[in-house]
Amino acid sequence: MQPHRLSMLRSAVPVFFLLVLFLVTYVESLSCYQCATTAKHHECKDDYGGFVNTSMGLTHKYDKNCTAANVNWTRCMILTAQGQAGVETVFHRGCHDGETFSILHDSPKFRGLPPNNQTTCGRIASSRELVCFTFCATDFCNGPQPPPPIPDPCSNTSASYAGDARCGATGLQGTVTLTSMLVCAGILLFALLL
Repeated sequence: MQPHRLSMLRSAVPVFFLLVLFLVTYVESLSCYQCATTAKHHECKDDYGGFVNTSMGLTHKYDKNCTAANVNWTRCMILTAQGQAGVETVFHRGCHDGETFSILHDSPKFRGLPPNNQTTCGRIASSRELVCFTFCATDFCNGPQPPPPIPDPCSNTSASYAGDARCGATGLQGTVTLTSMLVCAGILLFALLL
């Protein structure tokens, strides 16, 4: 073999091994929001800011690396269960395999559901609970809906302002006093004389 080709081969071998190492160590992972509650009002249901911060990596409060925890967990889910009186008994965001259901939350309706972010509900005979599952398969897809926008009283989309709305910057509201005008004039005069 020619010396030039041997030198090229020697320099290509480490690059080849690094490429193989990268391809072998790359594993696709799925991150889902993880929390659960049995309370009527709980941050697991509506902490929109906390969920956004988790998805941005600013906190790990609700973060669950599903694939690292269980290679069969290929989707995110939201589980809700309501008792006989229509009162919510369980609310759970987490990881799921789409196939394994606890006896408390199992219905033939849940078998083979696609991870398309559609909710499917079924009445569980043993507990008489109404159980609903929502499955999705992208990172943090099992979060809450954003809160509705707060109307801006200063948008003036109607002929009059809403109530006692005070609009504009706080420092510009009100009237300019004679004293403040004299102080500004004095500062301006002093600056011009220099």
